[in-house]
Amino acid sequence: MAQAADAPSIARIYNQGIDERIATFETRPRSADEIAAGLLAKGEQEPTVVVEQAGQVVAWAGLSVYRARECYAGVGEHAVYVDRAARRKGAGAAALAGLLDTAAARGYWKLVSRIFVDNVASRALHRTLGFREVGLYRRHGRLDGRWIDCVIVEKLLGPAAEGAAVDGERGADSEGTAGDGESAARAGEGAPAGEGERGADGENTAFDGEGLAAAGFLCRSLERIVGCLDELTVEQQRWRPPAPGSNSLLGIAHHALSNAEDNVLGLLGGEPMARQRATEFDDRALDAPSIRAQWAALEPRLVACLAEQTPVTLLESVAHRRRGRLSRFEVLIVALRHAAEHLGQAELTRDLVLAGGPARPGGQGQAGAPARPVLRLAGVGDADAVAACVRRAYAKYDGRLPKPPLPVLADYAAVIAQGLTWLLEQDGACVGVLVLEAEPHALLIENVAVDPAQQGRGLGRVLLDFAETEARRRGLGAVRLYTHARMTENIALYRRRGYVETARRTTHGGRETVFMRKDLSG
Repeated sequence: MAQAADAPSIARIYNQGIDERIATFETRPRSADEIAAGLLAKGEQEPTVVVEQAGQVVAWAGLSVYRARECYAGVGEHAVYVDRAARRKGAGAAALAGLLDTAAARGYWKLVSRIFVDNVASRALHRTLGFREVGLYRRHGRLDGRWIDCVIVEKLLGPAAEGAAVDGERGADSEGTAGDGESAARAGEGAPAGEGERGADGENTAFDGEGLAAAGFLCRSLERIVGCLDELTVEQQRWRPPAPGSNSLLGIAHHALSNAEDNVLGLLGGEPMARQRATEFDDRALDAPSIRAQWAALEPRLVACLAEQTPVTLLESVAHRRRGRLSRFEVLIVALRHAAEHLGQAELTRDLVLAGGPARPGGQGQAGAPARPVLRLAGVGDADAVAACVRRAYAKYDGRLPKPPLPVLADYAAVIAQGLTWLLEQDGACVGVLVLEAEPHALLIENVAVDPAQQGRGLGRVLLDFAETEARRRGLGAVRLYTHARMTENIALYRRRGYVETARRTTHGGRETVFMRKDLSG
């Protein structure tokens, strides 16, 4: 059980979750005095459990009363937070398991929580401990100006759990996660409870997680298909491999999105569709911005529609245009399989493009494609070449930003001396730059730049992939970066790569800065 002396550690760990912007709607850090007062006010019936390692508190799980009404006396909300340095080492599971035992001993028959939809690691932690997902709150709150959806999770305790199978509930080994409060702590180590908005008194949407899990798989596949367009020229995006039935990346992406819209929104959601299947692969009127706009509008509608599917509705039959009568579940499988198949086609086509498939500007085709650049650690003698490459890369922002980007102003002899600057070199020329900084719990990308003459070859992706590989090699669980708020295309690219915005602040002499982070735990 937590004591007043644990308050500083609990506050420190909680504030990490607040800062990371994936654990809670709260944005104001808490002081040790506030935590101590809260522990005292809650008392023995709303316990907080701590986990220690080497005499230090590394995780905590807290319980709060779900409602003041007597009928809910045995229902509690919970939160779980883990110190960054202790994540993925079992501390979160130990804290949550300890809270479950403590809650059962105090007569609680259920714990509930709300977890941010994209906090998949925490959802997995709760699934491991027998929680299940029972619904979805759409746009449950705003965090830094963004709407956040929350998964509703629960776990039955004691006698309530013993009768669950008879009542038709799925057991503790069912799919789903449970938690309580607003969301889950980062990196799969818990869900905050009892701090945010309370839900309505009515029943939640009844679904056992299939819809939300399917939405996640489908959206990840479609996101990766759209991402295959990144850093390619229009010519490369429209190139078709020399094989019968092959299609361009633009055509594949447009067709995949249209198919998902037709199957999910049309057949499962009942929306009227006017699909022109015969012309979907015609890429003459398509470009990457239009595809990305199509995807941005479609994604939230897919998630909302699939979240509404229940085990009962999935058994209902609908008329598929090409396959006849199918159950809704079979339609869902068709949609998932279709997206997976086209993801494979898109990634193969992109690989062929980068291998020199289409003719490049300047007349070089596959036979004359330039050699693949070499990534190496920069030396002090490379400072001028690195600086010049960075200046070329950021030149396109000259009229957009009120002040020069920070990478343009850097002293690269000093930066390179720190030993974390890499360059991409081709035929003796610097065509790409990556500057990293090692932090205690993440690898910071200080700068990533590609010579504009080399864009369309996937070099930016090579540099970002290397940063993630380097972070894993160092045992770090995340990659961080920051960029100017007006560099909107960069922000969109990072989001497609799995980065999540964590904050926006005015820094570095008045520059509007967006901070982003990608969790590598999955």
